[in-house]
Amino acid sequence: MKKNYSTLALALLAAVVIAAPARAGVDLVVSSLGSPAPGLDSWLVSAVGTEGEDVASIANLNLTGAHQVWVNSVGAAKSPLFGDLTSNSFGNADWEPLDSQLLIDPSSHITSPGFGLDETNDLANPASLPPLVPTNPAFASFLGDAGHGDAFFTGNAPQVTLTPFVPAVDFLQVVTASCANLQVTMIGSSASEFIEFDMMIGPLDGLCNDIPEPTSIALIGIGMVGLLGYRRRS
Repeated sequence: MKKNYSTLALALLAAVVIAAPARAGVDLVVSSLGSPAPGLDSWLVSAVGTEGEDVASIANLNLTGAHQVWVNSVGAAKSPLFGDLTSNSFGNADWEPLDSQLLIDPSSHITSPGFGLDETNDLANPASLPPLVPTNPAFASFLGDAGHGDAFFTGNAPQVTLTPFVPAVDFLQVVTASCANLQVTMIGSSASEFIEFDMMIGPLDGLCNDIPEPTSIALIGIGMVGLLGYRRRS
């Protein structure tokens, strides 16, 4: 199996885009969203279909070492999905740019049996943020919790199948105080292969400038939950 390696120079004042080597199926593109707060960098992870393929499924997602913001213990809520921090009474929309989150709602698509989404947070506030105080004065004494943590799919062979399939989708916001690692499997609309990615995402100082390296796995003898009965959109 061959692997393609390339070097990408990142300029501090330039827009940053990291793309996987082009191949039939699905590529990942990581774009810089800038710095939402001192000590933090933010990244948008997008999946793009190639060679006539659409993006069909996202599977086995595991993001480690990312920056997380949770609603405090009184609000008692994690924040795996974009909007969680806004919808909670003890939350704050201003926290959303500081949080690593899945940007698509799995409940709007087809999920594998037992699918779940979870995350962790060490509450250590690695970027030394000032107190995270809700804008609602009634809850001003209840601070949000920031820290390093992980975000991951749970269940047996967890998978989200998009309905409908799409040419491209922004599916993950990654906020880093140092370096995060993303492992995820993407599936194109032909369902001919799994494409595995294992990539570092991090600050603009050159510490985490790895290019994603997809690995294809033939689907011979492998049933794919969620895609059965689906055909590629014409």
